[in-house]
Amino acid sequence: DMYIITKSLLADKFLEDLATDISRKFGWGGKAHAEAFETARYDFKKFLHIDIRCIEESKLKYLPATVRYFEMKYASKVLYGKNVLDDFPEIKEDDIPISEGLRLVMNRYMLMLISFKQDYIKNRKLINESEKKIMFYYIGKAYLTACENLLMLAGRFKATYWDRAYELEKIYAKEFPELNKNHPDLVKKIFFYLNYKKNMNIAKEDPVDAWFDARDLL
Repeated sequence: DMYIITKSLLADKFLEDLATDISRKFGWGGKAHAEAFETARYDFKKFLHIDIRCIEESKLKYLPATVRYFEMKYASKVLYGKNVLDDFPEIKEDDIPISEGLRLVMNRYMLMLISFKQDYIKNRKLINESEKKIMFYYIGKAYLTACENLLMLAGRFKATYWDRAYELEKIYAKEFPELNKNHPDLVKKIFFYLNYKKNMNIAKEDPVDAWFDARDLL
């Protein structure tokens, strides 16, 4: 994900065409949206893309307290130009609204649904390697979203996935005793899927069973 800070907004089509162009120069398909594989077989090289967006410079100091801008303020890197992150408003850990958690849950549900096909239930062999990996990627996102939501509720949100996991590990049993009783392995699963994001190696797991477990957890 990349953001360009400009004097005035650039057109969405210009940004999409630019991102697709750059992606293809790397030898990727550059398809910008996961919805594209609702009716196609998923292939990493075909769908891998760079996501480019734009923010007007005059709007920076008025940005709302969302997960996106919190992450940008405290965990992103400036690749070129002046450090505009200094112009972002200060957002505290307990400023993130609960509505952000709901938005993330709905987004993760959508991505999980898109990565899943009914035929997988009857025949697991229909799932090719790329489809299996993208299913687990979005299953992992569901667990990371559970982590994000709990930290929002506790007012202890962090800027990176790993910091969030370590923070939840510290407070889970004390802050969420009932959930800890019903889902004692939640934190362990979060770390499991964080490592999956690094190595994409999960061959022994059944993707369909894991998918339904993540759905129920959300």
